[in-house]
Amino acid sequence: MKLLKNNLEANELRLAGNQHYKSYRFYEALICYNKSICKAIPGSEDFSLAFANRSAVYKEMKEFELCLENVKLAIDCGYPQNKLNVLLERQEKCLDMVDEVFCRTNPWDFFKLSYQNNEEIPFIVDCIELHESKEFGRHLRTNRTLKAGDIICIEEPFHKFIVNSARFTHCLNCLKSQQLNLFPCLKCDIGE
Repeated sequence: MKLLKNNLEANELRLAGNQHYKSYRFYEALICYNKSICKAIPGSEDFSLAFANRSAVYKEMKEFELCLENVKLAIDCGYPQNKLNVLLERQEKCLDMVDEVFCRTNPWDFFKLSYQNNEEIPFIVDCIELHESKEFGRHLRTNRTLKAGDIICIEEPFHKFIVNSARFTHCLNCLKSQQLNLFPCLKCDIGE
């Protein structure tokens, strides 16, 4: 299967994203803009417009750093001069908002160990201990009371791949969602 860049498809996807954006369906809009970015020919107007549209979604979501990053990408990728003042105004507003909410925690940063990590096994918490008994064999126990929802282990997989349905929502290399802020492969229509 050959995956090719196509500005006509990129434009259609971006326009579909605009419809979602107008209806306040930001997740769907981001997916469409990601697809558009992946389909667009690098350096084309469609490429830069999709980054600019994605920046508008991030501004509405109050993800000001991501908005600023996408504004910069749009400008660097040749955003049309006749529309530049709208983008620069968005950038200015976001810079003001970043200063106001500088201490805000990242809402996407929820997968972290709930307690201090183990020095010998850094992907589990320090309260987990390995035990062996006739009744249970080898097993893990905790030396502290845990609450429901505590994250006690985060383990990297030994093999990973991306399913087709996540192609425009997750990075092909690390599989993270990157808050839907993907950057395209410059040769094919897959996001990273």
